[in-house]
Amino acid sequence: MKKIVRRLPFYKKLPHSFYTRLDPAQIKLIERMKEDNLKTHAPYKPSALIWEWLSNHLEKQIHIDGPDPENSVINHWFASHMPGHKKYYFFAVWNLYQRLKERDQFGVFEKVKPSATKNDQSLIVIDDIPLSWDYLLSAQSALGLLEIDPSLLTENKTILEIGAGWGRLAHFMTTLNPQLNYIIADIPLTLFVAQHYLSKILPNNIAFNYSTTRNMNQIDDKILKEKTGISFIGTHCIPLIQPNTVDLSINIASFQEMELENIELYMEDINRFSKSCYLLQRKISDQASFDFYIQVSNKLNWKKRLRRETEFSPGYEEAFFDI
Repeated sequence: MKKIVRRLPFYKKLPHSFYTRLDPAQIKLIERMKEDNLKTHAPYKPSALIWEWLSNHLEKQIHIDGPDPENSVINHWFASHMPGHKKYYFFAVWNLYQRLKERDQFGVFEKVKPSATKNDQSLIVIDDIPLSWDYLLSAQSALGLLEIDPSLLTENKTILEIGAGWGRLAHFMTTLNPQLNYIIADIPLTLFVAQHYLSKILPNNIAFNYSTTRNMNQIDDKILKEKTGISFIGTHCIPLIQPNTVDLSINIASFQEMELENIELYMEDINRFSKSCYLLQRKISDQASFDFYIQVSNKLNWKKRLRRETEFSPGYEEAFFDI
């Protein structure tokens, strides 16, 4: 068996006296504990397998950090890992998955798999199931939508998402129901990424790309029914959408980045062409509180069917409206 060589930083090879944060009485107490323990036998003293080496390393680290554990490297070895440690991502994904799985009456976790590949660091495997945070956020929104309108799972309906990121929810929903017409409206660079990536991972789910939609004079139900799947339009094409064309409009976490007057203009657009609306935003953002969306919806006479905190964060809320 090959011997494992563990290399220490240079300063840790120096005597403790060069860097210790312990006082003489504390050093003496450690030495007394070590001497007493060495007089015993296995299993009551550190074993050669790992604890003998680990004890020596631990002693050096105590001299460096001091004996208070909660903000020290020592504690991060065992329990409270450093902020940003990958185990926190694992815990977050695991906990969100458990909560969403309890709601999954539609079998979405069986029908839709994450788009990330096994080489993607965002993907982890729990109980032989590949999961990612993007995937679970999409599942959370999808479940909320299906709980209110189960027909989104089976019928040929039109969804418009304003500000779709790379298109994670479009990926999720059109995989669940290939009969959907799913329009992504976004600003140029994000739209480019969404069209590139979704065309790559869902080549059979693409209806109209931007090169086609940019030449349209209007966007209506007749055009969309020609092909089912995902279509890409610039936000500047939203005025081309005709009344009663969209069954459901969605905005997730991008209204919260806009000025209040722009949010209101987008909601007025949605009021013109859509039959319902789903919003997921921070409770308090730099520009708006969630109450602002409610105020505008009341002004537009929308009927609120849902308002609640999300599973993934108490700082976010979601709401569903009939228009």
